[in-house]
Amino acid sequence: MVRLTLFSVVLSISVSYAVGVWQKVYPIPTTNVLNGVIFIDTGNGWVAGDSGTILRRENKEWNLESNPVEGTGIALRGIHFVDSLHGWAVGQERDVGGIICRYLPENQTPIETAQPDL
Repeated sequence: MVRLTLFSVVLSISVSYAVGVWQKVYPIPTTNVLNGVIFIDTGNGWVAGDSGTILRRENKEWNLESNPVEGTGIALRGIHFVDSLHGWAVGQERDVGGIICRYLPENQTPIETAQPDL
């Protein structure tokens, strides 16, 4: 009887952790498709998307970066930050191919890096 009760308790605990709820986050300041997200802690994060979109979450609010990577033909697919000042985004630029962008702490704006000759 004790073994059966212990098994029931363990089963109940494991089931309670398997349930979660996703909810939409509003408002977001873009209608562009969003492709990648990174958070460095619970309050600071970034999202990368189509048309060079980069959003930043700060103080419980999503903001469009003031100078996102320019170009409607740029689709950013992934983004990664190691801290609040050093980050990279990757994606594709129409008619060019792959692109890597970095966030520069000196001027606080993401910029497109030069593409090497192939």
